Amino acid sequence: MKQTIISTGLILVMMLSGAAPALAQSAQEIVCQHNPNRAECESADQNAVLGIIDTITDLLLWVMGIGAVVVIIVAGFIYTTSGGSPDRTKRAREAIIYSLVGVVVAAAAKIIVQFALGAV
Repeated sequence: MKQTIISTGLILVMMLSGAAPALAQSAQEIVCQHNPNRAECESADQNAVLGIIDTITDLLLWVMGIGAVVVIIVAGFIYTTSGGSPDRTKRAREAIIYSLVGVVVAAAAKIIVQFALGAV
């Protein structure tokens, strides 16, 4: 069961690793490219880094959510087809619980990152 979960997660990560949101340049970034010594350009660099961190955490949260849904579906299928086998029902139940705990941890991490970015 663990091998199935790990391989499913790795496949999802490989499929979604190429899907990154586009980071378009703002007008301030264009001005700072031509005159980097302006005072607002220093804060623009910091805001760009914070924006990238925020985008990365958003992407990872989406990947975790999609992975959790896939694991819950697979575990539900295993639970349904277990035929009353205590070992298979236990493994399926544990997989569902672990995926839900993972979603809670990922959401908590996102909240902590948002708090840290807001406090900077």
